[in-house]
Amino acid sequence: MKSLIAVLTAVLSISLGNLAFAKDYQNSREAWNAGAGFMNAGNYAAAQEPLEAAFKLSDNDAEKMRIQRALVVCYRLLPEPEKFIECNEYIILNSDHDATKSVTRSSLLSFMFQRGKIDQLETRYQKNIKDKKQEELSHFMLSEMYGRYKRNADLAIKHTEALAKLTKDSGGGMTATQVAELARQYQNSKKYKEAAEAYEKAAGMDERTASWNWKDAAGAWMKLNQPEKAQAAIKKAEELGPDTRSDQLTYYWHKSLADLLLELNEPKRAIPHLEAALEKTTIEGYRKTCEADLARARNLAQ
Repeated sequence: MKSLIAVLTAVLSISLGNLAFAKDYQNSREAWNAGAGFMNAGNYAAAQEPLEAAFKLSDNDAEKMRIQRALVVCYRLLPEPEKFIECNEYIILNSDHDATKSVTRSSLLSFMFQRGKIDQLETRYQKNIKDKKQEELSHFMLSEMYGRYKRNADLAIKHTEALAKLTKDSGGGMTATQVAELARQYQNSKKYKEAAEAYEKAAGMDERTASWNWKDAAGAWMKLNQPEKAQAAIKKAEELGPDTRSDQLTYYWHKSLADLLLELNEPKRAIPHLEAALEKTTIEGYRKTCEADLARARNLAQ
């Protein structure tokens, strides 16, 4: 009975959608409702036309963003990725939230990589830069593309630094997330001094991620064999407390500091971090590593 109701609901939704499809939409809400009906019925191909119409009819920025997010779902199924790319670019260019921009970029790059079309994006953004078109977006995309997929740290740094200059010239400036990403790229290139300084700069820009960035700064200073600066960064991280954005991040924060403290021959200070890390993970491999390190720290602390 339930399955029959579900089928009838889907058929009714499609029928109502077809009525809207057969006429001009009076406003964005009418078009949105038609598109939403198709999506609820699982007919993403049919949802595209009314959603596109809703976008054209809307004069509300928040509503336009909601429509684009719905279209991302529909466009994922197209054989060619052009509309999917443009939709994601719209979200990146128009979102007020750095986290949304970052997540959207990662999602787009991952999708194109899995499709075997990452080179298509590279060509697109390199051409944009050459033509002086959407340069900030293009450098933004290429910085992560070279950092995570093409594995060219020097090019990742080049595009992140170019992005920094563009945002500075436009009166904006890099966000803490972008500075931290630049630091990670410096670290991948074994430019540890630049990495440490960039992590510390990022830590001073956003209190939400400051503790995490001080932890990473400490790791970069250790790579340079500068234990005093590493100790200072660890102290700042500990004063701020663990990164609590998720249990996994909290685990990594404690475990990373514990590893650094063991390297600095401070097993007593490492013990509470290892104990806290154990409380935050259920992954068996992580637990075994933590337990072994904890036993070693307790033995050294005697």
